[in-house]
Amino acid sequence: MNYKETMDFLDMTRVKGSILGMESIMRLCEELSHPEDYGKVIHIAGTNGKGSTGAFIEHALCSLGYKVGRFTSPAVFEYEEMWKVNEVPISKERLAELMMEVKEAYDRIVSRGLPGPTVFEVETAAAYLYMKEEGCDYSLIEVGCGGLTDATNVVKKPLLSVITSISMDHMAFLGDTLSEIATMKAGIIKDSSPVVALLQKEEVNTVIEASAKAHNSKLTYADAGKAEILNITPYGMEVSYDGVDNNLRLTGFCQKENYCLAVEALKLILGIDKLTEGTFTALGQTKWPGRFEVIADKPLTIIDGCHNEDAAIKLGKTVKSTLGGYKIHAVVGILKDKEVEKIVAEVLPYCETCVCVTPPVDRGLSKEELAKVCEKYCKSVKMADTMHEAVGKCRTLYIAEDDAVLVFGSLSYLYDTVLTVLT
Repeated sequence: MNYKETMDFLDMTRVKGSILGMESIMRLCEELSHPEDYGKVIHIAGTNGKGSTGAFIEHALCSLGYKVGRFTSPAVFEYEEMWKVNEVPISKERLAELMMEVKEAYDRIVSRGLPGPTVFEVETAAAYLYMKEEGCDYSLIEVGCGGLTDATNVVKKPLLSVITSISMDHMAFLGDTLSEIATMKAGIIKDSSPVVALLQKEEVNTVIEASAKAHNSKLTYADAGKAEILNITPYGMEVSYDGVDNNLRLTGFCQKENYCLAVEALKLILGIDKLTEGTFTALGQTKWPGRFEVIADKPLTIIDGCHNEDAAIKLGKTVKSTLGGYKIHAVVGILKDKEVEKIVAEVLPYCETCVCVTPPVDRGLSKEELAKVCEKYCKSVKMADTMHEAVGKCRTLYIAEDDAVLVFGSLSYLYDTVLTVLT
Protein backbone atom coordinates (compact mmCIF):
# COMPACT_ATOMS: atom_id res chain seq x y z
CA MET A 1 0.00 0.00 0.00
CA ASN A 2 1.51 3.34 -1.04
CA TYR A 3 0.86 6.74 0.56
CA LYS A 4 -2.08 7.61 -1.70
CA GLU A 5 -3.71 4.26 -0.97
CA THR A 6 -3.12 4.92 2.73
CA MET A 7 -4.95 8.24 2.50
CA ASP A 8 -7.79 6.60 0.56
CA PHE A 9 -8.14 3.98 3.29
CA LEU A 10 -8.18 6.63 6.02
CA ASP A 11 -10.74 8.71 4.11
CA MET A 12 -12.95 5.63 3.90
CA THR A 13 -12.81 5.16 7.67
CA ARG A 14 -13.28 8.87 8.27
CA VAL A 15 -16.87 8.88 6.99
CA LYS A 16 -17.86 6.92 10.11
CA GLY A 17 -17.26 10.03 12.20
CA SER A 18 -16.39 9.81 15.90
CA ILE A 19 -17.91 7.04 17.99
CA LEU A 20 -17.01 6.92 21.69
CA GLY A 21 -16.65 3.43 23.12
CA MET A 22 -14.08 0.69 23.62
CA GLU A 23 -15.39 -2.43 21.87
CA SER A 24 -14.16 -1.59 18.39
CA ILE A 25 -10.65 -0.45 19.39
CA MET A 26 -10.23 -3.50 21.63
CA ARG A 27 -11.14 -5.74 18.72
CA LEU A 28 -8.66 -3.98 16.42
CA CYS A 29 -5.83 -4.17 18.95
CA GLU A 30 -6.55 -7.86 19.48
CA GLU A 31 -6.12 -8.43 15.74
CA LEU A 32 -2.74 -6.66 16.00
CA SER A 33 -1.58 -8.83 18.95
CA HIS A 34 -2.19 -6.11 21.52
CA PRO A 35 0.50 -3.49 20.83
CA GLU A 36 -1.05 -1.33 23.56
CA ASP A 37 0.39 -3.73 26.14
CA TYR A 38 3.95 -2.94 25.06
CA GLY A 39 6.36 -0.87 27.13
CA LYS A 40 5.97 2.14 29.38
CA VAL A 41 2.92 4.18 28.42
CA ILE A 42 2.31 7.70 29.74
CA HIS A 43 -1.36 8.49 29.10
CA ILE A 44 -2.37 12.17 29.04
CA ALA A 45 -5.94 13.51 29.34
CA GLY A 46 -7.40 16.97 29.95
CA THR A 47 -9.23 19.82 28.27
CA ASN A 48 -6.27 22.13 27.71
CA GLY A 49 -2.54 21.64 27.94
CA LYS A 50 -2.20 18.01 26.80
CA GLY A 51 0.05 18.90 23.88
CA SER A 52 2.32 21.29 25.76
CA THR A 53 2.61 19.04 28.82
CA GLY A 54 3.44 16.12 26.54
CA ALA A 55 6.02 18.22 24.71
CA PHE A 56 7.76 19.13 27.98
CA ILE A 57 7.91 15.47 29.04
CA GLU A 58 8.94 14.27 25.58
CA HIS A 59 11.83 16.72 25.21
CA ALA A 60 13.11 16.06 28.73
CA LEU A 61 13.11 12.27 28.24
CA CYS A 62 14.79 12.59 24.84
CA SER A 63 17.50 14.76 26.40
CA LEU A 64 18.24 11.89 28.80
CA GLY A 65 18.88 9.56 25.89
CA TYR A 66 15.64 7.61 25.91
CA LYS A 67 13.78 6.60 22.76
CA VAL A 68 10.42 8.32 23.07
CA GLY A 69 7.32 7.73 20.98
CA ARG A 70 4.45 10.18 20.95
CA PHE A 71 0.90 10.23 19.59
CA THR A 72 -1.04 13.51 19.45
CA SER A 73 -4.22 14.67 17.75
CA PRO A 74 -5.50 16.42 15.79
CA ALA A 75 -2.79 17.19 13.25
CA VAL A 76 -2.27 20.93 12.81
CA PHE A 77 0.53 21.45 10.32
CA GLU A 78 1.00 18.04 8.68
CA TYR A 79 -0.78 14.73 9.09
CA GLU A 80 2.37 12.77 9.91
CA GLU A 81 3.06 14.91 13.00
CA MET A 82 0.52 12.79 14.92
CA TRP A 83 3.09 9.97 15.20
CA LYS A 84 6.61 10.80 16.36
CA VAL A 85 9.69 9.05 17.64
CA ASN A 86 12.26 11.27 19.34
CA GLU A 87 10.33 14.35 18.19
CA VAL A 88 10.55 13.41 14.48
CA PRO A 89 7.26 12.84 12.60
CA ILE A 90 6.77 9.50 10.89
CA SER A 91 7.72 9.47 7.20
CA LYS A 92 5.04 9.02 4.54
CA GLU A 93 6.67 5.74 3.51
CA ARG A 94 6.73 4.35 7.05
CA LEU A 95 3.15 5.48 7.64
CA ALA A 96 2.04 3.59 4.55
CA GLU A 97 3.79 0.44 5.81
CA LEU A 98 2.23 0.83 9.23
CA MET A 99 -1.27 1.44 7.92
CA MET A 100 -0.98 -1.63 5.69
CA GLU A 101 -0.69 -3.75 8.82
CA VAL A 102 -3.66 -1.99 10.38
CA LYS A 103 -5.73 -2.28 7.21
CA GLU A 104 -5.16 -6.03 7.08
CA ALA A 105 -6.48 -6.28 10.64
CA TYR A 106 -9.37 -3.97 9.71
CA ASP A 107 -10.28 -6.17 6.73
CA ARG A 108 -10.29 -9.32 8.89
CA ILE A 109 -12.75 -7.67 11.26
CA VAL A 110 -15.07 -6.55 8.47
CA SER A 111 -14.89 -10.00 6.82
CA ARG A 112 -16.52 -11.44 9.95
CA GLY A 113 -19.51 -9.14 9.48
CA LEU A 114 -18.44 -6.76 12.24
CA PRO A 115 -18.37 -2.95 11.90
CA GLY A 116 -15.08 -1.44 10.77
CA PRO A 117 -13.21 0.81 13.23
CA THR A 118 -13.38 4.61 12.95
CA VAL A 119 -10.48 6.68 11.66
CA PHE A 120 -9.35 7.66 15.18
CA GLU A 121 -9.39 4.03 16.25
CA VAL A 122 -7.25 3.18 13.23
CA GLU A 123 -4.85 6.05 14.03
CA THR A 124 -4.67 5.04 17.70
CA ALA A 125 -3.97 1.38 16.95
CA ALA A 126 -1.30 2.48 14.48
CA ALA A 127 0.31 4.61 17.21
CA TYR A 128 0.60 1.74 19.67
CA LEU A 129 1.87 -0.54 16.90
CA TYR A 130 4.44 2.01 15.72
CA MET A 131 5.91 2.51 19.18
CA LYS A 132 6.10 -1.25 19.74
CA GLU A 133 7.84 -1.86 16.42
CA GLU A 134 10.25 1.02 17.04
CA GLY A 135 11.12 -0.34 20.50
CA CYS A 136 10.39 2.91 22.32
CA ASP A 137 11.49 3.22 25.94
CA TYR A 138 8.51 5.46 26.66
CA SER A 139 5.26 6.02 24.75
CA LEU A 140 3.39 9.29 25.30
CA ILE A 141 -0.26 8.84 24.30
CA GLU A 142 -2.60 11.83 24.18
CA VAL A 143 -6.34 11.32 24.60
CA GLY A 144 -8.46 12.40 21.64
CA CYS A 145 -11.69 13.35 23.42
CA GLY A 146 -12.60 12.75 27.05
CA GLY A 147 -10.81 9.70 28.38
CA LEU A 148 -13.09 6.98 29.72
CA THR A 149 -14.48 5.97 26.31
CA ASP A 150 -11.64 7.35 24.18
CA ALA A 151 -9.89 4.88 21.87
CA THR A 152 -6.52 5.56 23.51
CA ASN A 153 -7.90 4.23 26.80
CA VAL A 154 -7.42 0.69 25.52
CA VAL A 155 -4.09 0.70 27.41
CA LYS A 156 -4.52 -1.55 30.46
CA LYS A 157 -1.63 -0.60 32.76
CA PRO A 158 0.01 2.75 32.01
CA LEU A 159 3.25 3.67 33.71
CA LEU A 160 1.58 6.98 34.59
CA SER A 161 -1.72 8.74 33.94
CA VAL A 162 -1.45 12.53 33.57
CA ILE A 163 -4.44 14.86 33.91
CA THR A 164 -4.07 18.46 32.74
CA SER A 165 -6.41 21.45 33.14
CA ILE A 166 -10.11 20.51 32.90
CA SER A 167 -12.78 22.96 31.80
CA MET A 168 -15.99 23.20 29.77
CA ASP A 169 -15.54 21.87 26.22
CA HIS A 170 -17.03 19.14 24.01
CA MET A 171 -20.15 19.22 26.18
CA ALA A 172 -22.21 17.31 23.61
CA PHE A 173 -19.96 14.29 24.18
CA LEU A 174 -18.67 14.69 27.73
CA GLY A 175 -21.40 16.32 29.83
CA ASP A 176 -22.79 19.69 30.83
CA THR A 177 -21.01 20.13 34.18
CA LEU A 178 -17.39 20.21 35.27
CA SER A 179 -17.99 17.10 37.40
CA GLU A 180 -19.32 15.15 34.43
CA ILE A 181 -16.44 16.23 32.21
CA ALA A 182 -13.90 15.49 34.95
CA THR A 183 -15.39 12.02 35.36
CA MET A 184 -14.74 11.31 31.70
CA LYS A 185 -11.17 12.65 31.89
CA ALA A 186 -10.44 10.71 35.09
CA GLY A 187 -11.53 7.58 33.25
CA ILE A 188 -7.90 7.05 32.20
CA ILE A 189 -6.94 6.19 35.80
CA LYS A 190 -6.22 2.45 36.08
CA ASP A 191 -5.95 0.02 38.99
CA SER A 192 -2.75 0.49 41.00
CA SER A 193 -1.22 2.79 38.37
CA PRO A 194 -0.04 6.20 39.62
CA VAL A 195 -1.64 9.43 38.45
CA VAL A 196 -0.38 13.01 38.49
CA ALA A 197 -2.92 15.79 38.07
CA LEU A 198 -2.97 19.56 38.00
CA LEU A 199 -4.44 20.95 41.21
CA GLN A 200 -7.46 22.92 40.04
CA LYS A 201 -11.08 23.68 40.94
CA GLU A 202 -12.39 21.72 43.92
CA GLU A 203 -15.19 20.30 41.80
CA VAL A 204 -12.60 18.71 39.54
CA ASN A 205 -10.21 17.68 42.31
CA THR A 206 -13.00 15.81 44.11
CA VAL A 207 -13.73 13.68 41.05
CA ILE A 208 -10.05 12.88 40.42
CA GLU A 209 -9.48 11.98 44.07
CA ALA A 210 -12.50 9.68 44.14
CA SER A 211 -11.38 7.90 40.98
CA ALA A 212 -7.82 7.49 42.23
CA LYS A 213 -9.10 6.05 45.51
CA ALA A 214 -11.46 3.66 43.73
CA HIS A 215 -8.58 2.35 41.63
CA ASN A 216 -6.08 2.20 44.49
CA SER A 217 -3.91 4.60 42.50
CA LYS A 218 -1.44 6.93 44.15
CA LEU A 219 -2.36 10.53 43.30
CA THR A 220 0.21 13.32 43.11
CA TYR A 221 -0.84 16.93 42.52
CA ALA A 222 1.08 19.61 40.67
CA ASP A 223 0.24 22.91 42.38
CA ALA A 224 0.88 25.73 39.91
CA GLY A 225 -0.04 28.16 42.69
CA LYS A 226 3.42 27.48 44.10
CA ALA A 227 5.04 28.65 40.87
CA GLU A 228 5.88 32.27 40.13
CA ILE A 229 6.34 33.94 36.77
CA LEU A 230 9.38 36.16 37.30
CA ASN A 231 9.40 37.64 33.80
CA ILE A 232 7.27 37.15 30.71
CA THR A 233 7.57 38.28 27.08
CA PRO A 234 6.07 37.06 23.79
CA TYR A 235 9.27 35.06 23.27
CA GLY A 236 9.47 33.20 26.57
CA MET A 237 9.22 33.50 30.33
CA GLU A 238 11.14 32.87 33.52
CA VAL A 239 9.35 30.64 36.02
CA SER A 240 10.32 29.74 39.57
CA TYR A 241 9.12 26.30 40.69
CA ASP A 242 10.47 23.45 42.78
CA GLY A 243 13.32 25.65 43.97
CA VAL A 244 14.57 26.36 40.44
CA ASP A 245 14.32 29.52 38.30
CA ASN A 246 14.02 28.36 34.71
CA ASN A 247 13.86 30.22 31.40
CA LEU A 248 11.19 28.68 29.17
CA ARG A 249 10.71 29.08 25.44
CA LEU A 250 7.03 28.33 25.86
CA THR A 251 5.27 31.37 27.27
CA GLY A 252 1.89 32.20 28.73
CA PHE A 253 -0.09 31.64 31.91
CA CYS A 254 -1.30 28.26 30.69
CA GLN A 255 2.31 27.15 30.24
CA LYS A 256 3.08 27.78 33.89
CA GLU A 257 0.54 25.07 34.73
CA ASN A 258 1.80 22.68 32.06
CA TYR A 259 5.40 23.15 33.16
CA CYS A 260 4.62 22.37 36.81
CA LEU A 261 2.66 19.29 35.78
CA ALA A 262 5.51 18.08 33.59
CA VAL A 263 8.02 18.53 36.42
CA GLU A 264 5.93 16.40 38.78
CA ALA A 265 5.25 13.81 36.07
CA LEU A 266 8.95 13.45 35.27
CA LYS A 267 9.80 12.84 38.93
CA LEU A 268 7.37 9.92 38.97
CA ILE A 269 8.46 8.58 35.58
CA LEU A 270 12.14 8.66 36.53
CA GLY A 271 11.61 7.65 40.16
CA ILE A 272 13.47 10.62 41.65
CA ASP A 273 12.65 13.34 44.16
CA LYS A 274 14.36 16.16 42.28
CA LEU A 275 15.11 16.75 38.61
CA THR A 276 18.68 17.35 37.54
CA GLU A 277 19.95 20.65 36.22
CA GLY A 278 20.18 19.15 32.74
CA THR A 279 16.54 18.05 32.79
CA PHE A 280 15.41 21.51 33.87
CA THR A 281 17.46 22.94 31.00
CA ALA A 282 15.72 20.58 28.57
CA LEU A 283 12.32 21.67 29.88
CA GLY A 284 13.31 25.26 29.23
CA GLN A 285 14.24 24.47 25.64
CA THR A 286 10.92 22.74 24.86
CA LYS A 287 8.95 24.00 21.85
CA TRP A 288 5.35 23.27 20.88
CA PRO A 289 3.89 25.06 17.84
CA GLY A 290 0.68 27.03 17.79
CA ARG A 291 0.58 27.99 21.45
CA PHE A 292 1.22 31.74 21.80
CA GLU A 293 3.92 31.25 19.21
CA VAL A 294 5.72 34.15 17.54
CA ILE A 295 5.96 33.22 13.86
CA ALA A 296 7.20 36.57 12.49
CA ASP A 297 8.44 40.04 13.39
CA LYS A 298 7.71 43.41 11.74
CA PRO A 299 4.90 43.25 12.52
CA LEU A 300 5.04 40.91 15.46
CA THR A 301 2.73 38.02 14.52
CA ILE A 302 1.52 35.46 17.05
CA ILE A 303 -0.66 32.37 16.65
CA ASP A 304 -2.59 30.65 19.43
CA GLY A 305 -4.99 27.69 19.18
CA CYS A 306 -7.27 29.07 21.88
CA HIS A 307 -10.66 27.36 21.40
CA ASN A 308 -12.54 27.36 24.72
CA GLU A 309 -13.27 29.73 27.59
CA ASP A 310 -10.54 28.53 29.94
CA ALA A 311 -7.89 28.85 27.22
CA ALA A 312 -9.26 32.29 26.32
CA ILE A 313 -9.04 33.50 29.93
CA LYS A 314 -5.37 32.51 30.07
CA LEU A 315 -4.70 33.95 26.62
CA GLY A 316 -6.25 37.25 27.71
CA LYS A 317 -3.97 37.37 30.76
CA THR A 318 -0.95 36.56 28.59
CA VAL A 319 -1.85 39.24 26.04
CA LYS A 320 -2.27 41.80 28.82
CA SER A 321 1.11 40.88 30.35
CA THR A 322 3.19 40.59 27.17
CA LEU A 323 1.64 42.98 24.66
CA GLY A 324 0.79 45.94 26.83
CA GLY A 325 2.71 48.39 24.64
CA TYR A 326 1.28 47.14 21.35
CA LYS A 327 -1.71 47.95 19.20
CA ILE A 328 -3.15 44.48 18.71
CA HIS A 329 -4.92 43.45 15.52
CA ALA A 330 -6.77 40.16 15.84
CA VAL A 331 -7.66 37.56 13.24
CA VAL A 332 -10.32 35.22 14.60
CA GLY A 333 -11.99 32.01 13.44
CA ILE A 334 -13.99 29.72 15.75
CA LEU A 335 -15.94 26.50 15.38
CA LYS A 336 -19.71 26.76 15.70
CA ASP A 337 -19.96 24.23 18.56
CA LYS A 338 -17.68 26.31 20.82
CA GLU A 339 -18.66 28.93 23.42
CA VAL A 340 -17.96 31.71 20.94
CA GLU A 341 -18.94 34.75 22.98
CA LYS A 342 -17.08 33.59 26.08
CA ILE A 343 -13.93 33.12 24.00
CA VAL A 344 -13.88 36.48 22.23
CA ALA A 345 -14.99 38.36 25.37
CA GLU A 346 -11.73 37.42 27.09
CA VAL A 347 -9.37 38.52 24.31
CA LEU A 348 -10.91 41.13 22.00
CA PRO A 349 -11.14 43.93 24.60
CA TYR A 350 -7.34 44.14 24.31
CA CYS A 351 -7.49 44.48 20.51
CA GLU A 352 -7.91 47.60 18.36
CA THR A 353 -9.13 45.79 15.25
CA CYS A 354 -10.48 42.36 14.38
CA VAL A 355 -10.86 40.40 11.15
CA CYS A 356 -13.28 37.46 11.17
CA VAL A 357 -12.76 34.36 9.04
CA THR A 358 -14.73 31.16 8.59
CA PRO A 359 -12.48 28.20 9.56
CA PRO A 360 -12.08 25.87 6.55
CA VAL A 361 -13.89 22.90 8.14
CA ASP A 362 -17.52 21.79 8.24
CA ARG A 363 -17.88 22.91 11.86
CA GLY A 364 -16.57 26.41 11.15
CA LEU A 365 -18.73 29.32 12.33
CA SER A 366 -19.46 31.72 9.48
CA LYS A 367 -17.54 34.97 9.50
CA GLU A 368 -20.85 36.89 9.40
CA GLU A 369 -22.13 35.28 12.59
CA LEU A 370 -18.76 35.64 14.28
CA ALA A 371 -18.56 39.33 13.35
CA LYS A 372 -21.88 40.03 15.10
CA VAL A 373 -20.45 38.69 18.34
CA CYS A 374 -17.06 40.36 17.96
CA GLU A 375 -18.63 43.79 17.42
CA LYS A 376 -19.66 43.76 21.09
CA TYR A 377 -16.03 43.66 22.20
CA CYS A 378 -13.98 45.40 19.50
CA LYS A 379 -14.60 48.80 17.89
CA SER A 380 -13.34 47.85 14.42
CA VAL A 381 -14.51 44.49 13.03
CA LYS A 382 -14.11 43.38 9.43
CA MET A 383 -14.39 40.11 7.50
CA ALA A 384 -12.20 38.25 5.05
CA ASP A 385 -12.88 35.30 2.78
CA THR A 386 -9.70 33.43 3.56
CA MET A 387 -7.00 33.25 6.20
CA HIS A 388 -4.47 34.25 3.56
CA GLU A 389 -6.43 37.44 2.86
CA ALA A 390 -6.98 38.29 6.54
CA VAL A 391 -3.43 37.77 7.73
CA GLY A 392 -1.94 39.25 4.57
CA LYS A 393 -3.94 42.48 4.94
CA CYS A 394 -3.09 42.84 8.62
CA ARG A 395 0.61 42.34 7.97
CA THR A 396 0.46 44.93 5.16
CA LEU A 397 -1.61 47.58 6.94
CA TYR A 398 -0.18 47.36 10.44
CA ILE A 399 3.57 47.68 10.15
CA ALA A 400 4.46 50.18 12.88
CA GLU A 401 6.87 49.16 15.63
CA ASP A 402 3.99 49.00 18.11
CA ASP A 403 1.68 46.89 15.91
CA ALA A 404 1.07 43.20 16.62
CA VAL A 405 -1.09 40.65 14.81
CA LEU A 406 -2.73 37.99 16.99
CA VAL A 407 -4.33 35.01 15.23
CA PHE A 408 -6.47 32.90 17.57
CA GLY A 409 -9.48 30.63 17.73
CA SER A 410 -9.41 27.34 15.86
CA LEU A 411 -6.36 25.11 15.56
CA SER A 412 -7.70 24.16 12.12
CA TYR A 413 -6.40 27.29 10.44
CA LEU A 414 -3.02 27.84 12.06
CA TYR A 415 -1.34 26.03 9.17
CA ASP A 416 -2.84 28.51 6.68
CA THR A 417 -1.55 31.36 8.84
CA VAL A 418 2.01 30.06 8.81
CA LEU A 419 1.88 29.52 5.05
CA THR A 420 0.65 33.07 4.55
CA VAL A 421 3.52 34.52 6.58
CA LEU A 422 6.18 32.41 4.92
CA THR A 423 5.06 32.99 1.32
